[in-house]
Amino acid sequence: MKTERNKELSSKVLSGARISDTAKEYGISHTTARFIVLRNCKNANPELYSAGIRKGEKNNYLTPPLKYLVKNKHRFLLPAVPMKNFAIIGAAGFVAPRHMQAIKDAGGNLVAAIDPHDSVGILDSFFPDCKFFTEFERFDRYCNKSTIDYAVVLSPNYLHEPHTRWALRNGMDVICEKPIALTERNVDAVAETEKVTGHKVWCILQSRLHEEIKKIPEHFGKNYVVVNYCAPRGDWFQASWKSNESKSGGLATNLGIHLFDLMVFLFGDMEMVIGINRTMTEISGTLELERAFVKWRISIDKNEKQQRTFLINDHKLDLSNGFTDLHTTAYRAILEGKGFGIEDARQAIRIVERIRCQ
Repeated sequence: MKTERNKELSSKVLSGARISDTAKEYGISHTTARFIVLRNCKNANPELYSAGIRKGEKNNYLTPPLKYLVKNKHRFLLPAVPMKNFAIIGAAGFVAPRHMQAIKDAGGNLVAAIDPHDSVGILDSFFPDCKFFTEFERFDRYCNKSTIDYAVVLSPNYLHEPHTRWALRNGMDVICEKPIALTERNVDAVAETEKVTGHKVWCILQSRLHEEIKKIPEHFGKNYVVVNYCAPRGDWFQASWKSNESKSGGLATNLGIHLFDLMVFLFGDMEMVIGINRTMTEISGTLELERAFVKWRISIDKNEKQQRTFLINDHKLDLSNGFTDLHTTAYRAILEGKGFGIEDARQAIRIVERIRCQ
């Protein structure tokens, strides 16, 4: 019981609480509280703690500076949990650095990565010892002889389902970027493989974790929502796999999956999709959910400004910023067994599949 109390005290201080206030809350002296924090940090990560002492010695400190401990809190707060090994599929992609940062912040170790493109120098900033492959056969062989706890699937959308099933069959849990599959039929295939193998698929649905979501006022009856989602993209977009509907699922899937998942999370399952209009750079329509009518628009027009705005009844919600640490938040939840699973992601995939059919 005392050990748990000490860990709780340390977590509060490392998360920014003043030692004096925390000491008073627990009925102990300032010196005792500081000693508890330092001892827990030392037990948690002796190597990092020693590095902090070396920093402190420059200023004649015998212990690591408190600012140093707080700065590295993510590596001190998860000491009791054995380090997890990760492998990334799609390490050269746009979103890969966010996952590398999240793995590092959560106290994990990236041991292997693969991408057909070798522009992965970003690995040096996070895990310079990570083994990198450009051929799946060699990556597969390395993973089979190594202990990999989680495979992180960041490949092009149409490969999410086969890569996820490969990882499950090879004894790994999976962390998959949206969408986990392009069709609901493929979602069923992933769910079946998850059931057979006994391993778990976790979905990155980070929009649900945004702080602004908590500020939406409660409303009874149907809500009226207007969504304007603009993510400007240059001419390169039309030459990439992302513009190929068979590979990306189209704009509604590649970009819209974020907003549709959030709408489902807030307002319930889909009832109807109507009025779809599309061009090469824009798609729009109307979506009826259990508790909302949603008029939405998605654009990649390079002449527009980036924005993610939601008008919910009379409440304006701006999600244009605030996504920096959400992957880290999602990873921590996953490591605690509290992340989002396949069924959480199913409804948004059902919506974008319906949109493609219109």
